[in-house]
Amino acid sequence: MHTHELTLVPMVVVGHVEGADAALALIACLADAISAAIIINPTRAMRPPATNLGGMDVLLATPKGAGSADDTALQIEKCLVEAGARVICERVPRSRVVSKRDELMARIFLSALFR
Repeated sequence: MHTHELTLVPMVVVGHVEGADAALALIACLADAISAAIIINPTRAMRPPATNLGGMDVLLATPKGAGSADDTALQIEKCLVEAGARVICERVPRSRVVSKRDELMARIFLSALFR
């Protein structure tokens, strides 16, 4: 992106499981080009970002939600918050049917990104 002077910013990265791990790696390397992220059920811890994440919104969704005993999710949340990101932690629904609450949560987050 920097090599070719692309101007595709701000970007929103989205990832699920291994894709979430890749999205977190992008945030750590290219934070200045990313405005928001949706990270769903990441599998690996995050390395600290190279730059400040002030102004970045992150939706971090894990099977157990905020305050869970999931060490990976807690480490990622702590890393993002310490770097200045605004993090919303939510629980991933176990059923394949999206509830009204889940739909509302996603709508609120996405509308906040594009205000």
